[in-house]
Amino acid sequence: RMSLRARLRLVLPWLPLAIIVVAGAALRLDRIGELPPGLYRDEAWYGLDAVGVLNGHPALYFAANNGREGLFIYLLAAVVSFLGQTTLALRLTSALVGIATLGAIYLAGRAFFSHRIGVLAAGVLAGTFWHVALSRVAYRAITLPLFATLGLALAACALRASGRPRQALAVGAGMLIGLTFYTYTSAPFLAPLVLLAAIVIFLRRPADRPVILVIAGVTLAMLLPMAIWALRHPDLYLARAG
Repeated sequence: RMSLRARLRLVLPWLPLAIIVVAGAALRLDRIGELPPGLYRDEAWYGLDAVGVLNGHPALYFAANNGREGLFIYLLAAVVSFLGQTTLALRLTSALVGIATLGAIYLAGRAFFSHRIGVLAAGVLAGTFWHVALSRVAYRAITLPLFATLGLALAACALRASGRPRQALAVGAGMLIGLTFYTYTSAPFLAPLVLLAAIVIFLRRPADRPVILVIAGVTLAMLLPMAIWALRHPDLYLARAG
């Protein structure tokens, strides 16, 4: 049997992260259906589009209210289908995404640096005002950090792995990075940074080129539907950015 000391050695490194996640969850869930009071009109638009999806009207890009990427709306539709058409259903979706991002940024910090850096990153994010605020209202911006950090974390893991897990991680990274562009208007600003990193790794580390190519190929495949739609409807797609 494992001794008490050995068990403590296994548990103690994870205790700070557990405390951070619990504290972050409390900040995001406390009276989530009541604070902030009322339902802002943008939140109502998201709710209406989520109901539209449930009523058989899906879309790749939702043109109403100056246009919005659709990933968050589909997450809303899933929660609304369980909890009904309520303020709680809309805001709980954001809160759950925000809480999941604490775990995602830990994974990214650990994948790029170390367990300690991952815990510190989660701790900073747990109490960052804007992330807490956006976790308590039904805005799609909250989804961008989750998918971006998860995608980059899997990319880092893929570069360090070997064999079949390496390919699976690369495919997962490409899918999540591609989905990031379905989250929020500012997501394309990540593209130059990700592209620059990919080029540097491709040129300096020949052994990692197959992973970079897989990630790039899957990302482009994920982007293709939105790219085609945007080329066909540039006025609608660029309305929000304008």
